[in-house]
Amino acid sequence: MGNDMPDPIEEGLEVMVTVTTNTSEPLTRAVITDDAAIHIFTALIFDQNNKLLYATEGVKRSGVFTFKLLSSGTALNIYFVANVQSSLVTGFTPGTALSTVKQQLSVLSSGVTNANGYPMAGMARLNNLPASFSNNLNVIMLRSTASARIVVNASIPVSKFKLVSVAVYRANDRVQVIPAADPANWNSPKVTEASPAGAKTNGVFSVDNTSTNSIDGIMVPEASPVTEANLQVRTPTVLVVGGVYNNSGKTTYYRVDFNSELPGHPFGQVLRNYKYTLNINNVDSEGWDTPGNAADNAASGTSVTIQNWDGNASNVTIDGPYYFAIPGQDVILPFYAGATVTIPVITNIPNFTASWDSPPTTSISPGGSFTNTYYKVDLAADKKSITITTRTNNYSAAVFSSTLYVKLVGQTVPISIKQSNYSSVSGGGCDILSLGNGGIGYLGTYTHWNSTAAEVKAAGLKALLVHPNNFGATGRVPTSRLNIFCEVNPQDDYIYLQRYIGTFNIIYLNEAVFSIGPNSAQVLIDWAKSSPRHYLIYMFDRAKYSPLTPYNLEILNKLGLTDITSYYATAGAYTQYSANYNDAAMSQIYKGPFGNVASGFSFRNIDAIHSEMNLAAAQSKGIKPILLGNEGGMLLGIDFTNRIVHCGDVDIFNALAGGIAQYINTDDATSGTANDATKLIANLWAYMIRTVSSN
Repeated sequence: MGNDMPDPIEEGLEVMVTVTTNTSEPLTRAVITDDAAIHIFTALIFDQNNKLLYATEGVKRSGVFTFKLLSSGTALNIYFVANVQSSLVTGFTPGTALSTVKQQLSVLSSGVTNANGYPMAGMARLNNLPASFSNNLNVIMLRSTASARIVVNASIPVSKFKLVSVAVYRANDRVQVIPAADPANWNSPKVTEASPAGAKTNGVFSVDNTSTNSIDGIMVPEASPVTEANLQVRTPTVLVVGGVYNNSGKTTYYRVDFNSELPGHPFGQVLRNYKYTLNINNVDSEGWDTPGNAADNAASGTSVTIQNWDGNASNVTIDGPYYFAIPGQDVILPFYAGATVTIPVITNIPNFTASWDSPPTTSISPGGSFTNTYYKVDLAADKKSITITTRTNNYSAAVFSSTLYVKLVGQTVPISIKQSNYSSVSGGGCDILSLGNGGIGYLGTYTHWNSTAAEVKAAGLKALLVHPNNFGATGRVPTSRLNIFCEVNPQDDYIYLQRYIGTFNIIYLNEAVFSIGPNSAQVLIDWAKSSPRHYLIYMFDRAKYSPLTPYNLEILNKLGLTDITSYYATAGAYTQYSANYNDAAMSQIYKGPFGNVASGFSFRNIDAIHSEMNLAAAQSKGIKPILLGNEGGMLLGIDFTNRIVHCGDVDIFNALAGGIAQYINTDDATSGTANDATKLIANLWAYMIRTVSSN
């Protein structure tokens, strides 16, 4: 046995910290776009007095960034910076005050492009930082600039006004990357005042235009409000729109002010991470001859409505005196059944309806719901949201597409809904650790350069995992790599575990694993919970003939799963838990990429030496049963929230067909010869591998 007593945190040891990021975006944006891309990621580490300790650059691997930090027994404030030249971030002297770093860390506005990535900032507070692998952070990033969109009302024909160009005038020439005042909550960041940097310039940031009715993605640096009326003509940041009026063939220019007249948004104010939609509702004359003249004179000749919402309503439809604002008109959902997206709605319309066709044959009002083949739609009774849920798994070659039509008063807003197919989801890599060398059910190793055989009772599983038609670049489950490693002679040393297992994605604890202690058990559980790129599968199979006790008892104790009974019998049938067969969350396992497992399937096994978990106790802990043992307890189940698979009999991974056993096919699981046992196990592992490789 190794050291199983907790130690005090030792200062200054190297710690690998994994960081996943989200931009402050509405939920409907399921596909990452250019303005959310992160190319360079750095971290500034401050002590609890906000004095800089050091800075470091992250390394990207399989879609996440890893930082090499130093352990600390005291609190740390970590500011993350994206898409800013790393030398600018790491060049500050240790001891520099946070306020100074914020003020001096800025970039030229002219350098902010989609190609370079939008500068962003995020922050995380840690009470301490132990020398442990299980330091995984999810950081919400706030873009350091605003984005604007110009839209010509659909009621204005191109013959009356053709949109040609847009430019930003009197913009600040620099962008302060980290806001001067921290948001009230970095987990849901939002700024209420600008942090303008540099000086106002007459530089023009033009945007190429290929559309005649809208221009999107206009980068605008932050700007403070201009409240004095005599300064509101020649000092604020403005947009200048170029267009052709009444087919004259001549481009003239119109000024558009940032003046939404909404509470808390004074004239001229531009805030970071806001998306401003500026709707041109009417044009009644030619504009100015030059963009400069338009910028220096009060807006006239156009009627403009501005809706500025903090990233939650970037698409606004004006219908007479009414507006209907949603984040966007394109919704993309993942391939699996039960996926849900909620579209926030901001509107002053007394009532609106939704239908699958236009004009509608059947429609619903707020408070109602309806379905088609692929989707279920719910309109909130308070008119504040539209929820869309997928009804089926998409394992086809096509994308499932539908259009939802929202009828306002005189206008109809189409919302495109698409469900990706399974193979179109780009898969990252997956590294599997078989922990417990040489014991019953261990997987051996498998890499591109080396492979050792699995123990016989895991041979079926090993064959499924390593077949290129199942998992791999061209497999049914796309992954950039799949490697299996086996730990040789592991010891019960939780510190060793912390430092060793951090880079793996799936840990598989077979039967003859080392005698694990309580701290090591907690390390493995924390590892599973710490990242969406982790999954733990462990055996609680019968460990001894007398007394009958399960393996991995300390894991069960730490999880509060103590109602376990071990059995020693000669044969048995493990039945499918039928109540879960049509459960949306379970659909990827019962009806996964390797085919549908027949309803009522019974898993005939080599013998019935196994353990069962009390069914009610398992369900009370959020575990969804997959198979029941022949005594009615749970034999196999999955905890989707904590990413743990519980298995009471390692024999279900075998490749033997002796006696009444139902074996796992050792050939291609997609070949058409796969039995239900093969489909079940292949789908279960496909779900785990897809989860860890796509997050």
